[in-house]
Parts: sequence; structure tokens; C-alpha cells
Amino acid sequence: MNKKLIFTLSVFLTLSLTTACILLLSSCSGSDSYSYNYEIDYEISGNGENTYYVSKITLFDKNTIVEIPSTYNDLPVVGIGSKVVKYGGSIYELIIPKSIKYIADHAFYGVSEDLKKVTFESGSALETIGKYAFYGSFGYGFNLEINLQDTQVKSIDDYAFGKYVYNSYYGIFEAESGTRKLVNCVLPKTLKYLGNYALGATETIGVEDVAEFCKVQFSGNRFVQLTHNGEIVTKVTIPDSLTEIPEILFNSFADITEIVLPKNVTKIGRYAFSRTSIRTISLPDTLTVIENGAFYDCKNLSAIILPENVTKIEASVFENCESLRSVVLGETLSSIGERAFFGCKKLINISIPATVNTISKEAFSGCESLKSVSLASGLEKICESVFENCKSLNSVTLPDTVQTIEGKAFFNCEKIKEINIPSEVKKIGAYSFNQTGLERAYFEVLSGWNANGNFGDTVLSDPENAALCLRLTYSGYTWTRKE
Repeated sequence: MNKKLIFTLSVFLTLSLTTACILLLSSCSGSDSYSYNYEIDYEISGNGENTYYVSKITLFDKNTIVEIPSTYNDLPVVGIGSKVVKYGGSIYELIIPKSIKYIADHAFYGVSEDLKKVTFESGSALETIGKYAFYGSFGYGFNLEINLQDTQVKSIDDYAFGKYVYNSYYGIFEAESGTRKLVNCVLPKTLKYLGNYALGATETIGVEDVAEFCKVQFSGNRFVQLTHNGEIVTKVTIPDSLTEIPEILFNSFADITEIVLPKNVTKIGRYAFSRTSIRTISLPDTLTVIENGAFYDCKNLSAIILPENVTKIEASVFENCESLRSVVLGETLSSIGERAFFGCKKLINISIPATVNTISKEAFSGCESLKSVSLASGLEKICESVFENCKSLNSVTLPDTVQTIEGKAFFNCEKIKEINIPSEVKKIGAYSFNQTGLERAYFEVLSGWNANGNFGDTVLSDPENAALCLRLTYSGYTWTRKE
């Protein structure tokens, strides 16, 4: 008989004898205390380093309490291998000793929703939880109580407790079957990495140390509430030791109303503060990079001043900031990204510095209160839908350097009455001025224009006729001009 088989038998006998004593004592005292008598086979394999790991657990009963052994042959059991559970029963509670340092990828993959609790022994040495480690079998969002605060975990990898996938039909992320929702989950201050949707359907997480949590690297999450010592976190002061804010750090934590940045911060990662409830935020002069969506959907953000060292506004940085009224752009700014201010419904005026040479598509689309915009010389292209649905826009001056006006650039800007088309413009995209209030269009160059047929000079020489052609008659065509 090999050592593995001897071990599995001895575990069963120990459990049975112990339980028999409990049952005997219980019957003598008349107590209703709950006790268990489960048949469990463990298979232990060597790591080659005078340590062992659990390689197989065979269950024979339903709602089993599984206690992982801490030693074998007087040497520590430090890990739990991949896909260790073999069926014939189910787990209700999993007890993990302090000797365990890692739980491998897919360790308890497919374990059913009967699993309700994972308990780590006080002083746990656990450092890593692998991909899909506790990914379930059927259903989703079922609760799992787990005390991660009692561990030293540094990394929880992708989909460790479940998975979200994008539903293209409804345009939302949905939990896959087998996704768990953690209850009473407090993340220890040792945590450094949290993988893509690592905590499954969990929405509320507690943290042992807010400042240390600010340093955690994320890939994706579904969190909506952050707590510390049982209290909801509303203000966060990010430690000065941090010079780069991790991506999606506080994404969707709607209770956060105030964030204080480190005095030497240089970068804010993508979607770092998106969907928080911050009203204002002071950006230090050291800041140079604000990545995509950093303040996306911050509906209470009312004002922003960009430091001079920020030379680019990336895509969707302030998208759907519905309360944003005041924006001051730095004089070294060179580009404004796609949908950068999309849906900023209360933004009234904005001055674009002369250094800006690129404003990407939909950058100001849906800014319903925007009345005027100053476009500086040097801009060569008005991109697609850049001011679409800016219904209050009544004044816009195109710089002499503009060569192209892309499709729907001013679509549905119903208060625009006049436009001057500079001499350098050689292309006007379809529907650029459709559904505007355009009454007069002044073309600095009258000849060479074509939109489903050549225009004679007389057609465009009359500003009212030219406006009619742009707004209605030939609005669905791309206009081009030959020299």
C-alpha cells in the first residue's frame, strides 16, 4: 500500500473516531450540538522541496465540511492543486489551515453553490489565489462567506470567484453561470493585484487599509461600495508615495465624494475615478497624463482646471460629466480625444488653446448648453460629429487653417445661423450642417465645388442659397473641391 492511500485512510478514520466521541458525549448530555461524520479521501503529492500539496479530494456525502490537512509525514502542506475535487458529494464549508500558501488555478472549479463558507485559519500564510479557483458550477450571484482579512494574500487572479462577459445584444456585462458573490469580504493590506472580475459578483468590499488599497493593480471589477472598519468610505486621501494612480482604482464607488491626490502624482490611470460622486478635484502641476475615461460619468463633477503639463486629453476622460460647467485647458494642450467631453450637458463655454491641432470625433457631442466655442488657428480638421447635438451652439468661427469638415460635424446644432467656410477647406462631409438653423453660409472660394454634380459660382455666391444647399438640398452628400 503506498503512502498516499495510507494517508487517505487515516484521515477518514481520525474524522470518524473523533466524531463518534462527539456523538457519544452529545447523547449523554442531551445536547443538540451539531456534529459531522463525513467520508473524505485526500491525495497528497510532493513539491520536491520537502513540502506537499493537496492534489485530490474525493467526496462521498452532500454538504460536507472539508478541512484541508496542514501536514503530511511531519512536513507542511503548502498548496492546493488544480481541480482537486472529485465528485460523489458536495462541500458546504471549506477550512484552510495557516500552512497553505497558494490555491492553484481552477482549484475548486465547478464546486456547486452548496459551498457557503471558506474559513482561513488565523495567521494564514496564503499569498495567491489562482484563476477560476472558486468558479462555481450552476447559477450565479450565490453568496460565499470568506475571511480574506485573516490571510497574507498578495494576488487574486482573473475570475477567481466568477466571470462577467459582455452581452452585445443588451450592451451590458453579465455574470456567467458559476459566479459567486462574496459576503463580509475584507481585503488585507498585503493585496497588490486583483485580476479581471476576480471577486465575481461582489459589490461591496471592505479594506483593512484604505491607503494600501490605493496601490492595488486592477484589471476589472463590479464593486459599487467601499468600506473600512464597517463604515462606508466617502473621502479618500491617496498616499504621497504614489506617483501613478492605478487604472479603475475607484471605478463605480458612488459613495466617494472627495479624493485628495498625491502632491507629486504624474499619471491618472484609465477609469481610475469613473462613476464616483466627486464634485471637484485639484490636479497637481506635476500631472502629465490623464488616461482614457479617468473621470467618465462623474455626474457631480462641476469644475476642472488642467495643469500646463497635460498635453493630451485622452478619449472619454470627461464623458457624461453632466454637471461640468467650468473647464480651463492648459496652454500646452495639443489634442482633445474622442468623446472627451461627450454629454457634458451643462458646459456653456470653452476656449481651445492655439496649441491644439487635433479635436477627435464626438469630442463635444451632446453638450446641450454649449453656446460658443473658440477654435484657434492651427486646427486642420473638424472631425466627425465633433459638435453634434450641441443645441445651444450659436457661435463658431472656423480657423483659416481648417482643410476638412467631417460628416455630422455640426449636425442638429439648431441655433447656428451663420458659418464662414475658409479658403483652405476642400471637403465638407455629409450632414455636417443638417438640422441646423443655418441661414447664411459664406464661402471664401466659390469655384470647384462638387456634391452630386458641379455647382456654379452663382449657386454659392448667394449666402442664403449656399446655406440652403448645406443644410438641406445637398446635405446628404460629401462636398469636395478641386483647385
